[in-house]
Amino acid sequence: MASPAASPIKLPFPLSPRELVVMLAFSQALQALAIDAILPALGEVSRELAVTDPNRQQLVVGLFLIGIALGSLIPGTLADRFGRRPVLLGSVISCSVIGGLCALSRDFTMLLVLRFLGGLLSGGLSAVGSAILRDRFEGDRMASTQSLIFVVFMVVPMLAPSIGQGVMLLAGWRWIFGVTALLGAAMGLWITLRLPESLAAEFRQPISFQRIFGSSREVLLCRESIGYVLAGSLTLLFGIDPIVSLRDNGDVAPQGIPDVLGWAAYALVRAALSEPGSARRPRASRRSVSRRARG
Repeated sequence: MASPAASPIKLPFPLSPRELVVMLAFSQALQALAIDAILPALGEVSRELAVTDPNRQQLVVGLFLIGIALGSLIPGTLADRFGRRPVLLGSVISCSVIGGLCALSRDFTMLLVLRFLGGLLSGGLSAVGSAILRDRFEGDRMASTQSLIFVVFMVVPMLAPSIGQGVMLLAGWRWIFGVTALLGAAMGLWITLRLPESLAAEFRQPISFQRIFGSSREVLLCRESIGYVLAGSLTLLFGIDPIVSLRDNGDVAPQGIPDVLGWAAYALVRAALSEPGSARRPRASRRSVSRRARG
C-alpha cells in the first residue's frame, strides 16, 4: 500500500494515537470474534437447521476463513486508490450487516453463503488497519504499536468461544451473530464520527494490474516479508488454534477451558508489553520501498 511515511507531508489528524490504536485493535478483534465465537454453538446450529452430516457444520467457520483469505487481496488496492477511511468503514458495515443476516437465517445453505460473503467483505479490517498505522507512525513506534494490535487479534480467538458460549446460554446461538452485528454497528459509528483520512491525495495510486503484480513480486522476493508471514502463520497454527479447538473437540472439560484460555491470553499480553521497543525497522529500506511502489 502507498504510505506517506516517505515524506514529511501528512494530513491533519485530530485523533489521538491512543484512541487510534484502540480503534484499530477493536476493528481487528471484530473479525476474530466473528470467526471463533460461533464454535460452541455449531451443534445447536446443526440441530436447528436440520444438518444431518456433522462434518458440514465445520463449513460455518471454514468458508468464513476462505472468504477472508480471498477478501484480503482486494482492500489494499482500493485503499491506495480511494483512501483508508472509506474502505475500513465499508468492511465494518459489511461485517455488521452480514452478522445480522446470519442471525435471521432459516436455511443452512444460506447461512454458509452469508458466512463466505462476511469473510470476503471483512478482509479490509486487518489490511487497512495496518496501512493506517504506516501512514501515522514510523520506526519503533510503528513496530510496537503493530505488535500490540496483533496481540489483541491473537487474544480474542481464545476468549471468543467463552463469549459465544455465554451468549448462547443466555439468548440462543442466533444472538452470537446478533452481538457481532451490534458491535460492528458501534464500530461503524465510531469510525464515522472520529476517524479522519490518513492518506493524502498525492500518495494515492491508480488501480493498475501492472503495479499490483510488480508490488506482489517485490514482496514475494523479499526474505523479510516471507519470514514475517511464516512466523505469523505458525504462531496462529500451533499456538492459538489448538487451544481454541480443545472446546470443540471435548479434549478438556468445558469448565476448565476459560482458565486455559485466560492464562494463555495473560501470557501473550505480558510478553507483548515486556519489550515494546524490541522490534526495529530500518527507515532507509522503508523509504526505498515506498519510492519504488510510487514509481
